[in-house]
Amino acid sequence: MQFFDSLQFIEIISKGQNYETLLYRDKKTSINYVIKKIKIDNATDVTLEVNILKTLSHSNIVRYIESFIDDGYFYIVMDYADSGDLYQLISQRRHPFTETEVMYYFVQLLLALKHLHDRQILHRDIQTQKIFLNQINAADGAQRLQVKLGGFDKAKVTTPGQMEYEQVGTPYNLSPEIIREKGYNDKADIWSLGYVLYELCTLNPVFTGYSLYVIKTKIIMEKHSPIDSSKYSQDLSDIVNLMLSKDPEKRPSVNQLLALPIIRKWIPRFLSEKMISKEFGYLCEKVVKDNKEDKTL
Repeated sequence: MQFFDSLQFIEIISKGQNYETLLYRDKKTSINYVIKKIKIDNATDVTLEVNILKTLSHSNIVRYIESFIDDGYFYIVMDYADSGDLYQLISQRRHPFTETEVMYYFVQLLLALKHLHDRQILHRDIQTQKIFLNQINAADGAQRLQVKLGGFDKAKVTTPGQMEYEQVGTPYNLSPEIIREKGYNDKADIWSLGYVLYELCTLNPVFTGYSLYVIKTKIIMEKHSPIDSSKYSQDLSDIVNLMLSKDPEKRPSVNQLLALPIIRKWIPRFLSEKMISKEFGYLCEKVVKDNKEDKTL
């Protein structure tokens, strides 16, 4: 196909029953692209995924480029994140992240999730293996890792007040309400992101067990172990506890989390003033003012 004429195949990134994720490099520009190749049998689900990706435009979300059908396969072309994923980063870590490091990754994820929830989109499968890392040159000249939320194959557009009942997501970090089959909304994404935050703080999953049944039982019945108070502030501990509340009504929304002073001061580090105005509206002046006054970042 003509689309591939200018591309060089590099490797298979991942492979499933009905899909492959492939890495290609543009022969002229040397820019890398991820191309997801899906059997046409799943075209309906893929079309939904593509329609969601087309609506998203955010620095902390994997960028959709184009899609097409060829020879019985549906192809989705996306940006490539060159530094692996958060699962690999946590797995390779030999000592705990500092609170500054935790907040650096966590706030970027909150900003990505806000972009989704403000558009009535549920991710429904937030996990460290779907959080990609891209090395960038920061404004201060240092090289840093930018978070890119991906994996929108289970995402869904909803309406205000709508409850979902379909059990989707990674089993080990399903929210309690999904396991109970009681119906769920955007607070299920908050639970999953809280799970990621807990892993950043502890380098371990929230719950473990010798079977999926045991893990699900713990998710419903047991309280998670606290994060280390000698390494992390009470504010951060409170955020973890709220996000991992068994009762979804007690979990904060993504906008409530971003309004917290400990989080809000980080926002201008990742978004331009123009983007803050677009995403936050009336909070724009306060967010920028907080950043100018805070000398710790």
